[in-house]
Amino acid sequence: MKILFITLPEYDHQTDQMYTGLCSILGTHNVVDFPPKSTYHDPSKKVWFVPQSLSSSSSSSKEDILEGLCQHQFSCICFAPRPVALTTLDFLQKSKAPLPPLILFDGEEDTRIRHELLARYPIRLYFKRDYAWGTRNRVWDFIDAARSFHWDRSLFNHTYPLPLGVALQTIPPPPNVERTIDISYTGRSSHPCRPKVVAKLKQAATFQFDGGLYRDPDDQPYKMKGPWMERLRDKHFPSTATPPNYEVSRLSPDADGQGNNPYFNQIFQSKIAVSLRGGGLTPPIRYYEIVACKTLLLSDIPYSIIPNNFINKVHAIFFKRNLTDLVELAEYYLRHDAERQEIIEQGYQHLVNYHTCEKRAEYFLDICRKAL
Repeated sequence: MKILFITLPEYDHQTDQMYTGLCSILGTHNVVDFPPKSTYHDPSKKVWFVPQSLSSSSSSSKEDILEGLCQHQFSCICFAPRPVALTTLDFLQKSKAPLPPLILFDGEEDTRIRHELLARYPIRLYFKRDYAWGTRNRVWDFIDAARSFHWDRSLFNHTYPLPLGVALQTIPPPPNVERTIDISYTGRSSHPCRPKVVAKLKQAATFQFDGGLYRDPDDQPYKMKGPWMERLRDKHFPSTATPPNYEVSRLSPDADGQGNNPYFNQIFQSKIAVSLRGGGLTPPIRYYEIVACKTLLLSDIPYSIIPNNFINKVHAIFFKRNLTDLVELAEYYLRHDAERQEIIEQGYQHLVNYHTCEKRAEYFLDICRKAL
């Protein structure tokens, strides 16, 4: 199987991880990134969550790609719903070269089905990052699915969840340090649940919390608040806003010149590390990175479908969305070292079996072989 993988110039969690997994399973010669993406091959452009390939498809010019299409070398074309990728796909369509089946990787942080693309392109398979149908009661799921898919049963049957995962090659070796932090979390304040959780953990008197929230340059200060009344007040009356006591600097996931990695070091030094939803419904990469670091994962319950997800109190710990058991769970697993370690070991094995980039690629390829 040979895949033409239409790339995005910017980094993209879903497509970059899928490219990584496919290269591991099929070999880099069978996954042609077009246009060639420097993130995959140029050491100076590396990002922390994407391993780099030793080989490059930089010799795959437009002429090479069109010739390959005319010779039916590709089994499918994968693309994302971004303008740059669509421009590349339009170029291929206008060339009049025969196109193999088109596969959409919709990694946008929403549950919207992109019917405008389905009308524009003959998409055979649709992979959705924020796939939420099946997470609520059956009546609401039916109503929401019917509305989202426009009563198109065939489209629903050809749409599959594709959450994020982790490339184990990107996890640094654990430092030879003791786990001196009880519980930690450092993340961007991209959803109201994050300041609520951080405030609750920071106020707890029975354990040590390390971390907090940071803002990107374009983030408004009101996003640092959790309760909706405080957010509303600070949004419309910013002069009266009081800075929270949990604002911190971003921890870089990239190693510095001395090999120090602040982001991963915090996880490695923690007995428990927290993962929280961001702007979308699917857990972020951190959800899997914590388990890959062999630290106990404490997370909110995912809002989207994750095939073979972690099981509560077997592979990870999930707290209620109203946070009523958050501190209690943290206290319990800090006291019970043996239980905590057993969950950590089982979670890591489950991660290796189901949630690496390679396993995501195997899942994708299995669906393709059955459906195409």
